[in-house]
Amino acid sequence: MLYFIVNPNSGRKKSLKLWKKIQNHPKLLSSNYTFEFTKKSGHACNIVQDGIKRGFRKFVCIGGDGTLNEIVNGIMTQSHVASNEIYLGIIPTGTGNDWCKTHNISKDLYDSFDIILSEKSILQDIGKIKFVNSLVEEKYFINVAGIGFDAVVANNVNYDKSRGKFGKLLFFKNLFVSLNKYESKLCTIQIDKDVMQFDLFSISVGIGKYNGGGMKQMPLADPTDGLFDVTLIPKITKFDVFRYSPMLYSGKFLKHPKINTFKCKTLNIFSSNNLFVEVDGEFGGTIPAEISILPKAINVYSKYKESD
Repeated sequence: MLYFIVNPNSGRKKSLKLWKKIQNHPKLLSSNYTFEFTKKSGHACNIVQDGIKRGFRKFVCIGGDGTLNEIVNGIMTQSHVASNEIYLGIIPTGTGNDWCKTHNISKDLYDSFDIILSEKSILQDIGKIKFVNSLVEEKYFINVAGIGFDAVVANNVNYDKSRGKFGKLLFFKNLFVSLNKYESKLCTIQIDKDVMQFDLFSISVGIGKYNGGGMKQMPLADPTDGLFDVTLIPKITKFDVFRYSPMLYSGKFLKHPKINTFKCKTLNIFSSNNLFVEVDGEFGGTIPAEISILPKAINVYSKYKESD
């Protein structure tokens, strides 16, 4: 039985309109299902934990990346069943929908719902972050964690959204505004066993390929290979940020000689500076942080690699 978790505020209340259409879907009319609306931030986490306790194993998110992240954290922090016994799908209604892009899930309602109804699924990796000196001890992510400039931009975008601002240019507006004030910070980074120091501009730790509303920052990422794809950008000129920003959407920015890429299972980052961490586009905590991968942790409804 499917358990739908609906964020009624996602996509400027687009979820509510889609939910009415979904309920009238011929295949759903003849099926048993249940649903619940989220009432506040963090509620989706509680809903899925209660659902698992009651015996549900198949969940569908009707919302965006933030709601999906809450559900993932609910699955990973419950202790009733192994996480790889859970199935998770999404009918995307958010503004970014970055996780969906890796899995070839379109914004079309019937296309995304048909993937779930056909039960096409893969076992996907999940990322775990342990914050060393933070009020939030642990967070899980299904797509990308960003540290430094990425996190500053994400926080500013979310602030604008909380004030009712939306649109495709929201990310670029905050990228350029944030750039005027941002300074790279000295960090010590351990990637598996290798230790290095950088004046860090940003670092993205990816399971999926996309973040920031379509930026292809981890173009070689594979959500099933048990490895993170890491894109590390050391101190870089503001001119180069402007110059290479359009290339973020094709992955061609990796041609910049200063940009470093890695594959790894663990990443630890330390600094005397209080750098922000964003988790699937939401504020997660601050460094120091220890990031590790949990291979094949959740079944996800997906068309991964079907159109590669």
